[in-house]
Formats: sequence, structure tokens, C-alpha cells
Amino acid sequence: MINMTDANDKIIESRPLSVNTELEVELGKKVIFETLKSVNDYSKFMIGFNGILAGLYTGLLKFIPQELIQNIHPSILFLPVLSFIITSIIFTIAYFPQMKLISLNQPSSITKAYEELIEEKVTMSQIGTWCFIISIIILALIFIIM
Repeated sequence: MINMTDANDKIIESRPLSVNTELEVELGKKVIFETLKSVNDYSKFMIGFNGILAGLYTGLLKFIPQELIQNIHPSILFLPVLSFIITSIIFTIAYFPQMKLISLNQPSSITKAYEELIEEKVTMSQIGTWCFIISIIILALIFIIM
């Protein structure tokens, strides 16, 4: 443990940050904050978009002639709706705030919690995007089968 009352201890002054370093620090801060905002905006958009697609597909089933649908099992016809709903749930999880325990006395704890939060939101957003792609593929396959 360091004793701060030693006569040999000195405070070393640092030189001011260069203009380039200050710019990099500010850009880094901006990227971190913009990442969180863009993930939230993307998730919010995809929640509504998946809901609209599920509703449109369900409505479209009413207009398809019964001769085309009778050879397909009803659970297969419901699969796109289910996948769009699951995708909406995943994006909802990515959008809503999450709780992290932090110590206000330790800045590193705050930084670590914020980084974990961003990582979790981005991961859930990526999982949601893959689920959306799978949902579109399922929808396309159903239309090909008809």
C-alpha cells in the first residue's frame, strides 16, 4: 500500500492533451452514446414493423383462395406470424432499459456497466435481426409452397 505522506512522493503533472487526442476522446464518447441511441431507435422501429408484417400476413390469408391453402397444415400457415411475434419480443427486450449494479465511487465500475449494457443491447438487436431474416425466409417459403 502506498503511503501518501512520504516525503519522496511527488505529483507528476501531465501535459495537456493534444488537439488530436482531445478529438479522439470526444469522438469516442459520441460513438458510445450514439450506439445506444441507434440500437434503441432500430429496436423501436423493428417492434412495430414486425407487428405490421404479422397483421398484414394474417389479413392476406383471408384473401387467398381456399384451394391453395387446403394442402398446407394450419400450423405451417401460422409459423410466419409466430416468428414475427418472437422477433418483436426479442427487439422489445433489446429496447427496454436494463438494470446494472454500479458503485458511484468507482468510475471503472460505471464504465464497465455501460459497456456491458451496450454489448447486451447490440447482441439482442443482432439476434432480433437474424430472427427477422429467418421470418422473411419462412414467409417466402410459404408463398412458394402455395
